[in-house]
Amino acid sequence: MVRADVRHLDLLGEEEFELALVPFHSFSELASPRDRELALRAVFGSLREGGRLICPLHNPAIRAGSADGALRLNGSFPTSDGGLLVVSGFESLEESSGVIDRLQFYEFFDASNELRAKRALPLRFALIDRSEFSESAEAAGFVPVTLYGDYERSEYSEQSNPFMVWILEKAKRP
Repeated sequence: MVRADVRHLDLLGEEEFELALVPFHSFSELASPRDRELALRAVFGSLREGGRLICPLHNPAIRAGSADGALRLNGSFPTSDGGLLVVSGFESLEESSGVIDRLQFYEFFDASNELRAKRALPLRFALIDRSEFSESAEAAGFVPVTLYGDYERSEYSEQSNPFMVWILEKAKRP
């Protein structure tokens, strides 16, 4: 396993990889187009011919709808000590850049439902549309193999799928 800044992978002397995964929509956290370009080129350079990149992204047509400043509950999760973790947050969209600023809250309750801790995490991520990502990937040398609309490999529909799950391949030399 390699952990590094995806924009500046330096794996010279290392083996080339068959698979790269950029999980949890984290590619979107590269908010600038230049950072995304650097990342795609770095991953491309780390893969062997025919190697694949799996890159899930938010579907902007669906995801932008929740960036309205309203506080939303994301989920409640039981903890091993009988408590509860509550995750919520609110978002705003910069229309001109397609970037969402999110403030996410984590509230920790004990078994008697008393609040024990609260944390806030600021997040910033870009909504990257299908054509922009495809063009960027192809400019880096990738060939799009498949685009799924969710993790169950459904056909992508911009009007209904929450995600774009891209499978890209490093083109083989002729």
